[in-house]
Amino acid sequence: MRNTGIYKLCIAVIATGFALGILNKPTACALGFESLASTLTKPVDGENRSINEAFRSPEHWRGADGAMSVELSPIKTLWLFGDTWIYCESKTPRPDRNMINNSVAIQTSNCDAEAEAVGSLENVCIDSICWSFWCKGKLSKPESIFQATEPNSYYWPGCGTVYDGKLYLLLKKIRKKDDPNPLFQFDWYADDLLIVSNPQDPPIKWTYTIFPVSTWKHEVEYGLACSKDKDFLYSLCFLNEFPKTTKKTILARIAWKDLLAHNTQKWEYWSSSERLPQGAWQADFRNVKNIIPDCGPEASLFFHKGLKCFVAVYQPPLSPQVKFRVSRKIEGPWSEALNIFTVPERRLKDGKTALTYAAKAHESLSTGNTIGFSYCENPGGIEQHIANPDVYFPTVRTFTIAPEKVREMLDGAGSPKPKP
Repeated sequence: MRNTGIYKLCIAVIATGFALGILNKPTACALGFESLASTLTKPVDGENRSINEAFRSPEHWRGADGAMSVELSPIKTLWLFGDTWIYCESKTPRPDRNMINNSVAIQTSNCDAEAEAVGSLENVCIDSICWSFWCKGKLSKPESIFQATEPNSYYWPGCGTVYDGKLYLLLKKIRKKDDPNPLFQFDWYADDLLIVSNPQDPPIKWTYTIFPVSTWKHEVEYGLACSKDKDFLYSLCFLNEFPKTTKKTILARIAWKDLLAHNTQKWEYWSSSERLPQGAWQADFRNVKNIIPDCGPEASLFFHKGLKCFVAVYQPPLSPQVKFRVSRKIEGPWSEALNIFTVPERRLKDGKTALTYAAKAHESLSTGNTIGFSYCENPGGIEQHIANPDVYFPTVRTFTIAPEKVREMLDGAGSPKPKP
């Protein structure tokens, strides 16, 4: 059994917590679930039962974390996952399984387009919504959908968006490192931009190019969350202030004209100084603003059309709380954080507690005055995964917020926090 990357964001969250101070034959799995349109129009809070059942239904795709989403078209959404369990045979007490470092799913309402699922193991459509889960390789030896060219390196998904018909993904490049603590045997050492020229095709037919975006010493860690407008791609990032052990959560942007010319190093950073206290975009990141101080290594950042403002949803490191902030501008000032959900404690069979992390909102699930968000749970090491096979799945929920509360948060954004 291969266990590369088993600790993925379990490790990343803990490490970040310390840092913050607190294919041969392509294989795929497919399934379907209740129409998203029906779930989105219900202004009720709680679990999105149909999506959660969908994530837990495949025979061979048996759990993952990450769960970022990118709308590819009005009828198609891409979901990106991190470390993923692939079962060769799931109906035995101890099935043959492998873990790969990333996989994807395509959600579509076009269930008649059989060509979209060519190479899949299962195809199920329910209420006009179909899902197909994808990886490369053989079922007995699956491979990640995105593969790094450097030896002993692999990708974890960061964030992405679509512009001018192409898919832009920021990926975290990972390699193993020696550490006496198995929870820290990884090194997030670089970030790459992957550009898919044909994202409407099945994932195994994607053609893509990869460009480095990292700063020289990887001071800036890109890809916590992405957003866009007509002129720029934005990335929420961590800034490592060596030799300090703390990190800032900063905002970077790069012009589409530069990306189209493959000038992937021309990032600017939202900064402030005594001369420019209100903030300005600068090529130097030495004076960057820490815009969301308690952000985790995965988040979401987008303009919510229903709420008519920018929203950020995330989970602070080592915290069960899902946080929500709003701003009239992507640069801020951002409001104080509102706790919209506390993940219930999940006890494992050995009495220990599962780790929860990676909360983020999904733009395609957030309409009206609702926020559709997900979070992940991780039982820990290999034996814990085997003993608790129902834990390692994303969970999707809906939160409804009153417009008056949003206005209150927006009006208070940038104001000094009251002293206790």
